[in-house]
Amino acid sequence: MKTAALALVVRQGKVLLLRRGLTAPTMPGYWGLPGGNVEEGEEPSAAALRELQEESGLRGTKATHIGSFPGQVTGFTCEVFRVDVPKDEAVILSFEHDAAEWVPPEEHHMPAPMGSVTRDVMKQVEITSRRPKNMRLIEAMAAEAHESWAQWMEYLYSKSTKNPDGSVTIPAASVERWNRQMDTAYDDLPEGEKESDREEARRYIRVIMGTPL
Repeated sequence: MKTAALALVVRQGKVLLLRRGLTAPTMPGYWGLPGGNVEEGEEPSAAALRELQEESGLRGTKATHIGSFPGQVTGFTCEVFRVDVPKDEAVILSFEHDAAEWVPPEEHHMPAPMGSVTRDVMKQVEITSRRPKNMRLIEAMAAEAHESWAQWMEYLYSKSTKNPDGSVTIPAASVERWNRQMDTAYDDLPEGEKESDREEARRYIRVIMGTPL
């Protein structure tokens, strides 16, 4: 099994893609990540840095392995490395390529034709880029859920009697009411209890609307 090393370079959320020239021996006209064959005795990470500089002129300072992918050409495995490069360096194409673009990872931005490995890596970048945004909303919703729970517990304790051993006794009337509410579908609740649930829903909507995505 032969090995190729590919360099994933991301600037401001966009991925560097190169287009192979029409006279390229393999996959002419295809867009893809900078990269090429790992030479005998060469570490894949070193190959990714070498190929990146040869094909784009960018000098990588660090290569971090992000995954192994089956190559589009039979008999190859592609080792992909995320590579850090100086932010002010410009791309200088080699004779192997005729175009370079910084492309957002979303599928509708992807140029065609594109190799399957590059497409898979781009999808992974998109998922990773979404995760911090999703986490902001998850954390905000979790904080609101905790606040709601804390308010409910405070209300429950205010309706209960604290015993000497630290336990509490809930009045029978409260137990009866809460059991009724638990056993009643929302549509069948009295209007006043529906409004309480609506206000709870409004709190979550305010969190969602107020959280940048």
